[in-house]
Amino acid sequence: MVRRCITICLAIASLALFSATRAKADDLFTYEVGPDTYSWVLPASPTPDGYELGSIFTILDVTYSIDGTSYTGGQANFYPSGIPGGGFVLEQDGGSVLLNVFGSQLYMGPENAPTFDLGTFSLNNGSQDGPLDTLTIQTAPGTAATPEPSSLLLLAGGLFSFLGLAWKRRIAAQSIS
Repeated sequence: MVRRCITICLAIASLALFSATRAKADDLFTYEVGPDTYSWVLPASPTPDGYELGSIFTILDVTYSIDGTSYTGGQANFYPSGIPGGGFVLEQDGGSVLLNVFGSQLYMGPENAPTFDLGTFSLNNGSQDGPLDTLTIQTAPGTAATPEPSSLLLLAGGLFSFLGLAWKRRIAAQSIS
């Protein structure tokens, strides 16, 4: 009985560690439009600088590059699939629009706590009927999904509770015999 309980606890702990949240991972965005390549890195689960539920969330102070030349002070706005059809706007410092892209919703969850979807997306540039270009969102090199400390504490607490219960039952069984 004790061995079975320990085996189950270890299996649950292993599963929890391998399916850890993406709390500290960053995502690399690469958008190819014509001959130009735009790229920027954002947290996989950003804390928006502004949002309106069901409508938009904004990330300020985005560092981006165009064909390898780096710029700071950008702003990224992301829209859900209903506004109009999803997508994003990337603005440079001062509010000039660099990219206005329509298509897929690029995140899951509410606008106040989004998590970006990884993958390759075909999006319309400039308008809903504009030319199709490619956006790739992938885990940024040098970052990895790591469990949040609170998740690890919860996991450890559950594991020790199961071990304590198994120990208590073992002692109770020994005192009966």
